[in-house]
Amino acid sequence: MIKGRSPGRIAHTAGGNGSERVLILASFVNRVGNGLFNTASALYFTLVVDLPAVQVGAALTVAGLIGLLAGIPGGHLADRRGPRTIMMLALTVQAVAMSALVLVESWTALGHRYR
Repeated sequence: MIKGRSPGRIAHTAGGNGSERVLILASFVNRVGNGLFNTASALYFTLVVDLPAVQVGAALTVAGLIGLLAGIPGGHLADRRGPRTIMMLALTVQAVAMSALVLVESWTALGHRYR
């Protein structure tokens, strides 16, 4: 043990508080769900909607790039408004957008949904 530091302080620094753990767990579950969605959506759009794989791949690539770019302003916003609020807002927007994908019947509709 390092002199001058209490065991409680070391444990708190290493483990974080309860709300951080919940946020980390929620992020993990969200990432796993997104991975499953991306796999299932590629199959759905190619096999059920009958879109060419190239078009589906292009739409998912563009969506991924938009998601990467949205992380930067999202992080700044989370610093100002709080991570929980922004995470809940982002998950709500994501749920609405994903739900709208069941209405896609053509390439034009797919491209429009991802913009």
